[in-house]
Amino acid sequence: MDENARAIQEHILKGMPGRKIQYQRSGGLHKYRIEGNAPTHWLYVSEELVDDSEPVILINIVNDYTIVDTLNKAEKSKWLFLSQDGVREVDEIFSK
Repeated sequence: MDENARAIQEHILKGMPGRKIQYQRSGGLHKYRIEGNAPTHWLYVSEELVDDSEPVILINIVNDYTIVDTLNKAEKSKWLFLSQDGVREVDEIFSK
C-alpha cells in the first residue's frame, strides 16, 4: 500500500475506533473494507484521485465529504465511491 492509500486508511481508523480495514487495489480502485462493530462498510477511491493528490489533501477530501461520520451513523452497510467528481453511494456490485 502506498503512502497516499495508507493516509486514508489511518484517517478512517482514527475516526472509527474498534474497526479494522482490509485493503485491496484492483480494477482502478483503492478498496477499503471496514469491519468490526457491525455493519461492515466499503469505501472505493479512484486510483486517479489517490495517485494525483498529496496525503493531506486526501484527508481533507475525506473530511469535506464527512465520510467517517456518514459511516459511523449508518445502521446498515454502506458502499461509497470517492473520486474527483465527489462522493456517491453505490451498491455491492459496483466493483465486480
